[in-house]
Amino acid sequence: MASNKTVIKSLITFIVAATVCWTAFALFIGSLGQKGPLEEPVSVIIPKGASVGAIAKQLQDAGVINSPLKFRIGVRATFADRTLQAGEYSFDPGISIREAITKISGGDVLHRTVTLPEGLTVAEVTQRLMTTDGLFGPPLAFDEGALLPDTYAFRYGDKVTEMMRRMAVAMTDTVNAAWELRAPDLPLENPHDLLVLASIVEKETARDEERDIVASVYVNRLKKGMKLQADPTVIYGASGYTGDITNAHLKEDHAYNTYVHKGLPPGPICNPGRASIQAAAQPAQTEYLFFVADGNGGHLFAKTYEEHRKNVQDFLRKQKELLKNAEK
Repeated sequence: MASNKTVIKSLITFIVAATVCWTAFALFIGSLGQKGPLEEPVSVIIPKGASVGAIAKQLQDAGVINSPLKFRIGVRATFADRTLQAGEYSFDPGISIREAITKISGGDVLHRTVTLPEGLTVAEVTQRLMTTDGLFGPPLAFDEGALLPDTYAFRYGDKVTEMMRRMAVAMTDTVNAAWELRAPDLPLENPHDLLVLASIVEKETARDEERDIVASVYVNRLKKGMKLQADPTVIYGASGYTGDITNAHLKEDHAYNTYVHKGLPPGPICNPGRASIQAAAQPAQTEYLFFVADGNGGHLFAKTYEEHRKNVQDFLRKQKELLKNAEK
């Protein structure tokens, strides 16, 4: 009888102790969901290989949590100690410890963006990527025109090489898609020619409404066997260019000088954007063979050389008037 009472007493003690422990554990888990001390949004970069203790210290220093011990226990209590991931994380005001653990163990990292505008050369794109905070490592070598301008998302710690490969794939896909839908009478032999023409269009105008018209001028000249005489191609291959094209530049015999050589230059002169690629693939139907700047950011187009000369004279007259007014 005494033995049975002892067993029952021990069992009751165990049940009470287990209940107390379970209640305490439930209360602790519940407390992990309480509002945290953070008052302003903050981002924290957790390095690879960081221990739970190191992560807790980082979060405390950033004001995300006020109890590193509670965070460490919470991580182990929720079995998240093996799933915490490195990266950059953004924390909202009042985030709880439970939410912070879930974010880090789920790899809900912050995505940054980098914008590469249209018309940059590969060298210029490379320089921008190399100086973009959050991207690391050496670049890859790509041919001119191989990288599609756009806004790209990335994570802190991503490699420059990964970004450049994404840009190259995007450019290939964009050019190939445009080539498949090209105008039927386009005097181009392959997608590479399309990319070359698009790069010239990109450098000639920044106005979307003009791109297909500018493309039509060069397409019309190609069809007639005329030299393209595109200033941007001269600039691309010129030696000693300081900002103004001279007669010497126009006569310089390099492969990209379309005042000297007929047809398209051997390669692109920049990385064109989607709009210029589309314009090159489907140029406007015009009879224009010439164009000149209008002094207001746009261009004046002409079908004949006589009309073009008049447009040039009008442009020069406007430039003189602007110069006189500036001197007053």
